[in-house]
Amino acid sequence: MSVRDDEQPRRRGIRRVRQTPALAVAIGALVFAASGVAFGDGDAPRTDGVTASASAKAYAARKAIPRNSIGTAQLRKGAVHKVDIAPSTVKSLKGAKGDPGPQGPVGPQGPAGASPAAYFTAVSGAGDFLRGNATSGGHYGVGHYTIAFARSVSACSYSVTLGSIDATPPPSATAYAVDEGGKVGVYLRDLSNNPVDQMFYLTVTCPA
Repeated sequence: MSVRDDEQPRRRGIRRVRQTPALAVAIGALVFAASGVAFGDGDAPRTDGVTASASAKAYAARKAIPRNSIGTAQLRKGAVHKVDIAPSTVKSLKGAKGDPGPQGPVGPQGPAGASPAAYFTAVSGAGDFLRGNATSGGHYGVGHYTIAFARSVSACSYSVTLGSIDATPPPSATAYAVDEGGKVGVYLRDLSNNPVDQMFYLTVTCPA
């Protein structure tokens, strides 16, 4: 058969592709991929009426990850967060209590508080004020004295100490003080609990 002269250029531009087994396998794989159907190990197209979806599910079941097969080595760093862990497990993730930290620096000194008000007096057995800051009062019967100061001392504390004018020891006796309408009542008793007149010192301390 003769070829016309005008067909010779077109035939020269066409290259014949040599068919090989490798080329045939590649083309077949491309066709399967384009069709959207995949087969795993040992799988083959079903001819018994089972759909491709059911076959895929069966394949996935066979290829499921075995229990307890995932460990630290299989987890990507930062892949697991607190929300992915069971609450009971999170509660158990508590270490031992640490050692106390270092003591902090000493803070600045605060302002000085108000000084408590203090009153005192020394009273003779006759009821005379020998020294101190008592303003009024005196002897009101055997073993009974009442002492007043510049303010009411009902909310204050009292302390009575027996004494003497000179260096001689005072006779043994007892003394106690009570509030008498903002003043201090002092009562003295000897060891037989009889009223007795004797010198004493009275100290009154009031809150600021």
